[in-house]
Amino acid sequence: MKKILSILALLSVCMLELQAQCPPNLDFEFGNFNNWVAKTGKYTGGNITNLVTGVSAGRHTIINASSKEPLNPTSDKDFFGDFPLLCPNGSKQSVKLGSVEINYIARTLSYTIKIPANANNYSITYWYAVVFQDPGHPVQDQPKFTAKLLDKNNIALNCASYTYVATSNLPGFQLSPKKYKGVSVYYKGWTPVTFDLSGRGGQTVTLEFTAEDCGQGGHFGYAYIDVNSSCGSAVSGTYCAGAKDLQLNGPSGFQQYTWTDLKTNQVVGSSQNLILSPVPPIGTTMKLDLVPYPGFGCPYSLLTPIVPTSLPTVTANGDKLICLGGSADISFNFTGSPPWNMQYTDGTVTQQITINSSPFVLNVQPGTSTKYTVLSVSDASCTNSNPNAVANITVVNNAALFQVSGGGNDCMNGIGKPINLSGSQIGFSYQLFLDGIPTGNPLLGTGTSLSFGNQKKAGIYSVQASISSNGSCNTAMTGSAIISINPIPSPFTITGGGRFCMGDVGLEIGTNGSNLNTNYILYRDNQPISDSLPGTGTAISFGKQLIEGSYRIISFDNNGCQLIVQDSVNIVVDSLPKAFEVVGGGGFCSGGAGLPITLSGSVTGYQYQLFLDGKPLDNPYQGNGDSIHFGNRNIAGNYTVIGANNSNTGCKLNMLQTAIVSIFQNPNLQIQSNAGTCQGNQLELQGTGASIYQWANADSLSKIVIRPTKDTVLQLKGIDANGCVATTSKAIQVYATPTVAIFPRKDARICQGDSLSFSSLANAGSGSIQQYQWYHNGNKLGTDSAIVTKLSGAYSLEIINSFGCVNRSPESNVSLIPQPTGIIETPTLSTICENGYNTIAATTGLTGYQWLLNGKAIPGANSYLLRATQEGKYTVLLKNEICVQPASNTIDLTLLKRPLVKFAAAGFCIDQVASFTNQTDTSKTGPIQWQWQFGDGTTANSYQANNIYRKPGKYNAILTAIPSACIDLTSSSSAFVQIDAPVKATRYASMNAVTNTAIPLTARSFGKTYAWSPSTGISNSNNRTVYYNGNKETDYLVKITTASGCVTIDSILVRVFKTGDIFVAKAFTPNADGVNEKIYPLTVGIKQFLYLRIYNRWGQLMFETTSISNGWDGTSNGKKQPMDTYTWIVQGITEDDRVIQKTGNTLLIR
Repeated sequence: MKKILSILALLSVCMLELQAQCPPNLDFEFGNFNNWVAKTGKYTGGNITNLVTGVSAGRHTIINASSKEPLNPTSDKDFFGDFPLLCPNGSKQSVKLGSVEINYIARTLSYTIKIPANANNYSITYWYAVVFQDPGHPVQDQPKFTAKLLDKNNIALNCASYTYVATSNLPGFQLSPKKYKGVSVYYKGWTPVTFDLSGRGGQTVTLEFTAEDCGQGGHFGYAYIDVNSSCGSAVSGTYCAGAKDLQLNGPSGFQQYTWTDLKTNQVVGSSQNLILSPVPPIGTTMKLDLVPYPGFGCPYSLLTPIVPTSLPTVTANGDKLICLGGSADISFNFTGSPPWNMQYTDGTVTQQITINSSPFVLNVQPGTSTKYTVLSVSDASCTNSNPNAVANITVVNNAALFQVSGGGNDCMNGIGKPINLSGSQIGFSYQLFLDGIPTGNPLLGTGTSLSFGNQKKAGIYSVQASISSNGSCNTAMTGSAIISINPIPSPFTITGGGRFCMGDVGLEIGTNGSNLNTNYILYRDNQPISDSLPGTGTAISFGKQLIEGSYRIISFDNNGCQLIVQDSVNIVVDSLPKAFEVVGGGGFCSGGAGLPITLSGSVTGYQYQLFLDGKPLDNPYQGNGDSIHFGNRNIAGNYTVIGANNSNTGCKLNMLQTAIVSIFQNPNLQIQSNAGTCQGNQLELQGTGASIYQWANADSLSKIVIRPTKDTVLQLKGIDANGCVATTSKAIQVYATPTVAIFPRKDARICQGDSLSFSSLANAGSGSIQQYQWYHNGNKLGTDSAIVTKLSGAYSLEIINSFGCVNRSPESNVSLIPQPTGIIETPTLSTICENGYNTIAATTGLTGYQWLLNGKAIPGANSYLLRATQEGKYTVLLKNEICVQPASNTIDLTLLKRPLVKFAAAGFCIDQVASFTNQTDTSKTGPIQWQWQFGDGTTANSYQANNIYRKPGKYNAILTAIPSACIDLTSSSSAFVQIDAPVKATRYASMNAVTNTAIPLTARSFGKTYAWSPSTGISNSNNRTVYYNGNKETDYLVKITTASGCVTIDSILVRVFKTGDIFVAKAFTPNADGVNEKIYPLTVGIKQFLYLRIYNRWGQLMFETTSISNGWDGTSNGKKQPMDTYTWIVQGITEDDRVIQKTGNTLLIR
């Protein structure tokens, strides 16, 4: 059994819906391939290969009205099929895909379409014409043309892939009377085909056309293509309100069409187009069953409700006022679809015009006041014979005359002169002219005088009046006003100003030029301080100014025009420092701390510079209101101070007095002695360089003689004539041989690159050690008491005392051990998975290893291999005999932890976006691959995710985090998501109300929020229960939104009656069809229902009830009563306590 597709095409029989715009250039309206993708490839063995993107000349060709057939350059028809090259659907451009060229060639054109999300009805109609040679190959090798619709994954949509070959079972293929190179040619002229895409709003599809030569390389096939510019519903038609018939047009390209009226369930047509006369009732649904040609799609159905299209309307722009002999523009605004045909009259002549765009402007030139009336307007679909559009054009004479006044003389920089008009008329505008050229915006007449404000340009000012609405009836007002502009004095530059020290002769103020017939006044601080000076044509001077302030100059000519130069110059008068005394100085012995220099006082805001022999010393000292201490000075010379203010004039003053500093040299004290002596011999010591001598043994002579018995030191103090003191000493020793030892004494080993320190233990014997001399392998090395070396070899130390006694130590030998070297090999990964390890390795072949993490030794880590389990910086110490050295590099490893997967989602409604929020902490996980499983078969791989559920239910959503570097740490989390479906809408039982009497209206209780519309006549429209208290019958809708966002729209009709009443139906049909099975009393404004009684034509009581919910089912004592007329009596009490009793007849129909 064939699968039948049922598609609801919500055709409101409205051309705006039917003519929904396609994407740009889908129908080649640009005359190029913009937005299309053109490719060329090779077709063999049923496959297309080697596709190259780009328009290929002769293979992708734009066809227009001027195009000619390549095989017959004088013809605009196909050479083989004699059908037009340009599609006959009214398009201005089509496309030819291919040519008679052969060589396994395949040409494609594709266009990707984003269907609007709100497009309930959407279809694509394309036209094709094909020309194929028929070489009689197997079907897969025959020349062919293919049209496809592909989804976003490039997969052909079900029932939307059509292939055309010369042997196609489609009707319309014909044998061309012309062969090509001896081979028969088949063709099929322009034919439309429709793809219905209703229900795919928001999806992306690709329309693809392919024309292929035969798969054996020797025969051609080409196609012509065009696409309609309308992408609306697949069913078209227009039902104008009040029309007597309606034509519905089905989509093209199907073998069978069956139209069914679903209200009567009768078949009403079997062709592509259907004419209905009379038009079925509004709301009737027509079903069109479509059966395609075999192999060209699937059967499906379209449902089309009958809804009238609004008639076109037109409005005119209202009344206008024009001048006699003038014209007016009437603007008309249209609704409906262009073009419009409008018929109108001016009261005497009726005219008709065609209009392509709205608004439309009609220019009229009536001789008298005229009323223009639109009689009818038609658009592309319907005609409105009573549009009720009127425009009144009132014709008037010229404007009244008024006097122009004002003007006068003004300066170039003045505020201007006023221009006025003595009066004005309402309905006219008044334009000011300067030397015959409009200036400024026109003023609307007020019925009183007008002012055009101050005008600053020289010339003759006049005024012209015209009608405000259209600018006609131009009338010149009486008189004119003249404005003359006098120039201002020529600009100049003020000169002079600046700073000077108090007591100087001041600074000059003047200008760099001046004008004749112009006077100049000097201002200080905005006050005039001079008489006016006449201009000389050259620079002028106001003399030297001694007072501090801001100076500027103002000039004015004989016309009173004034120039105020904004530039100014300033004069600043700087004061002189106060004089203070320089004190201090004197004489001191060499080597002393020096003597202080002081200034007896200072003033804040001034600086004080110390000078030595006229040259400045240090930086200036800032005044502090007290004395200034320049510190101790230990250089001889004359010290002076100069004070200066801190301004850029630097007004200076020499301070009082000079301080002189002298330096005395210390005595050159010496002890001269004869040659040394052995223990017990006499030694003579001579003191020189002082006036007074004091020896440590209390002698006060300059020369003494001693007999030393052991080593000793003699002290001498000397004093010169200035009281300067010096001391000296002399060490006396007994001659003896020095002793010496070096350490280490025995042979030593050091690591290559390290240092070894040699120290010594020496005794001079007599006197002092005069010299240390180290030897390395017999060569002199150094002369300190200790040395540091990095070289191998034999080392010794020689000692010489002050008497020349020499001794050398035994040799000590040094050997070098090579340093260990190596690296840590770079691991493949720089990470450690939680609860795992990463093996790192050092250079092998050494005697020992010690691994460190973050600079701390790892206990037991003494192998060249290390299983690292912790995050941090790793290094290793390498050992070789006595030498230890770290590897030349370090390795940083990061610990990756198992992700704690967490996400949030709430309940949602079907067909709405459900948002899933990823809350997983990834700060210690490294890169993550995400896998969402939404429980409905759909998945996602993004960090955050959305899904649209198409069916209600409880779905188990799962989020899986897969660490890229640690797959074993993969973790998941799941949560159940409740997806609801909207509750089916229902229509509540109608309510009856009395005018302005409140009754409750209650919606169903499953909602979270409620919205009643319209909101008129009811209380709070957002409550579940509202109270109706109106006076007009109203059909209410209530929008019920659940907590999950699902929306249901119920409805209820409220009927309104002026007073309380009881009604009984005129007939009922108890025939077991479920409709009108019982007859009930209908109450309005009844607070107490008393009874309903029903009698047959013989007065027998058939039924009685006191409840309005209890109706008669047409039986009595369990027996069905015959079809007949029955009499009823009802009684009740109204809300205002009136008793109502009514009687009437009802018909029982079986």
